[in-house]
Amino acid sequence: MAVKSNLHYRWKDDNLIVKRNGGKNLTFPKALGAFHKGGEIIVISSLGKKIRIDKFGHRHW
Repeated sequence: MAVKSNLHYRWKDDNLIVKRNGGKNLTFPKALGAFHKGGEIIVISSLGKKIRIDKFGHRHW
């Protein structure tokens, strides 16, 4: 069964914006990509590093 995530991401110009349903936004300038994994989002930064955003909207390097 798929996990329902309260995190969403969208592109605005060259920035990737990760938004939580509660309203907290995280901006990643010139990010290379992003994808959902379970209830979390994995962001590929401009340096090629993976940054994990947990269900609470916190970044983990």
